[in-house]
Amino acid sequence: LELSLAMLSAVSPTIFSCRGSTRSAVPQSRHVGCSRSSRMLPRNWIAAGVAGGLLGQFAQRRCARMCQPSKTANGSGTQSVAQSKVLAVVGLGNVGNQYVGTRHNIGFAAVDEVASKLLDESGSWALEGPIWEAAHGGNLLRLKRQESPTESGFSELILFKPASMMNGSGLPVSQLMDALNLPETHLVLIYDDLDLEVGRLRLRKSGSAGGQNGVRSVLAQGFKDFLRMRLGISRPPKAAGCHGVVGHVLGRFRHEELEQTTEALQMAAAAIEDLAEGTSVDNVMNKFNRSLVTSG
Repeated sequence: LELSLAMLSAVSPTIFSCRGSTRSAVPQSRHVGCSRSSRMLPRNWIAAGVAGGLLGQFAQRRCARMCQPSKTANGSGTQSVAQSKVLAVVGLGNVGNQYVGTRHNIGFAAVDEVASKLLDESGSWALEGPIWEAAHGGNLLRLKRQESPTESGFSELILFKPASMMNGSGLPVSQLMDALNLPETHLVLIYDDLDLEVGRLRLRKSGSAGGQNGVRSVLAQGFKDFLRMRLGISRPPKAAGCHGVVGHVLGRFRHEELEQTTEALQMAAAAIEDLAEGTSVDNVMNKFNRSLVTSG
């Protein structure tokens, strides 16, 4: 044990550094200018044994997530015009028919609503490629704008549902963003929130997981500066206890909540449409964070 600890101590400073900065330094974004070569660990980490190897693999993934730059075709590290016009919208949920319509899957439902709204309207957006293509550890729908976007607008929307089940959402999200080579500021994550009333929508640019395991999984991949969209599912009565909470989030909305839920999903789709049109995040937040659907 003492030998293993000594080996880990000797290896850890190299593993957790990236161009001279340790993991304790908080990066400004997922891409902070580290070269691809800086993701590689020195060969002598193998000599640290199994424990050091496992730690090294974990640290390498973390360093890759926090330090990988956006690349252009010429490798300059700056984002291309094409990349700057792509917005990834990810809904969180569980895979399987038994979860369809449950409170915990409202993120999936919101992504479906976005697709329905944009494809059913004036023809500004069109389907590009297969319908819900299996890719990057999830299911993907690509929408293409049919007209030139505004300077701040997006020409392409990537709608994505991780297929990993809720608690493992982070890895598919990471694979998607790496495959698209997008900065995390071009990611919108939609998920359920127990602490918001049914019918309430809240957007925010930072924050903790708040007990949501899917979000916790995404944060564990090194993501930080993405837009969170929380949709309220309300808490069960306190008397229900822990098991009651599990049953609540995996249960379906009550009949009297369906109208509010539907209208909240429509609000979510409208917010994504505004973002795609180039409305600033702050203005979208000001518009939708004040909204509360009330049953008629």
